[in-house]
Amino acid sequence: MEENLFRSIPRVDELLGRDELKVSALPPVLLRESVREELDALRDEVRGGLSALPETGILCARILARAEEKQLPTLRSVINATGVTLHTNLGRACLSERAANAAAEAARDYSTLEYDVENGCRGSRYQHVEALLCRLTGAEAAMAVNNNAAAVMMSALTLKGVQLGPLLLTNQPTYLSATFMSMIVTNILMVIVAMAIAKVFAQILAIPYSYLGPIIMMLALIGTYGDQMSATSVQIMVLAGILGLVVRACHLNSAAIVLGLVLGSMCEQNFSRGYLMARANVFQMFNPTLHPIAFVLIIVCIALLVSPVFMSMKKKKAAS
Repeated sequence: MEENLFRSIPRVDELLGRDELKVSALPPVLLRESVREELDALRDEVRGGLSALPETGILCARILARAEEKQLPTLRSVINATGVTLHTNLGRACLSERAANAAAEAARDYSTLEYDVENGCRGSRYQHVEALLCRLTGAEAAMAVNNNAAAVMMSALTLKGVQLGPLLLTNQPTYLSATFMSMIVTNILMVIVAMAIAKVFAQILAIPYSYLGPIIMMLALIGTYGDQMSATSVQIMVLAGILGLVVRACHLNSAAIVLGLVLGSMCEQNFSRGYLMARANVFQMFNPTLHPIAFVLIIVCIALLVSPVFMSMKKKKAAS
């Protein structure tokens, strides 16, 4: 009986060819997805003991209802009758029509979010709200944070009498000293714990490499593949291992390569930022009269990069 019902379930293409679904203005992709979901639900009903299949017209009506429900946006307007004005589950405070229109207009086009038009350089996103908040609260300075945790933390510090800002080190030396002391105590405790478990790690390193190597390889493969469930990640890991062998064979400094990988993106971002602030003028970026400290640091970096080459040439010349 159950097998006959499964065989009588119409196919996806058969349902999509029905006039009830053809005349629908819903997207074809959405209709096909709804047909498959409805057929899966129908099969579950048959497994649950359904004695007879619904008529095809009724099935098409259920498919249309499912498709129309799927087309509805997940964010919908509701009436807040909970008695809680700032309700987290309902989107907190509602924006006024003027504020909503201003937000829509700012999001529709490019805006001066972090750009100073008068000086032609990068600005601060806080400048748009600082003056308004100061005018509203009567405070000397203000800042808007982008998450509740930071807001709660700053509010708690303010209630405790901590004056946040650039003068924190001068006005609140006691608070900073307590913070630094807690960090020092934490580091001391970490050293004590590390010394306690150092012998355990030493015993692990005493395991012969013929046993330890395959275990490390297995864990590396499982961790790499399990991160994104992608064989490409495993291939990248293998290529990175081969590159490591080449670096070791050529006696290159692996620490410098790792440091370059870590700091490379930061250097690129800051260089692009400086290039834009200099209005696409490279000479202005390295002008010693405008940026003497940066110019001296760049000279020192160039000297450190070039000095190993000259030292090796000098040793070869002295040896010959």
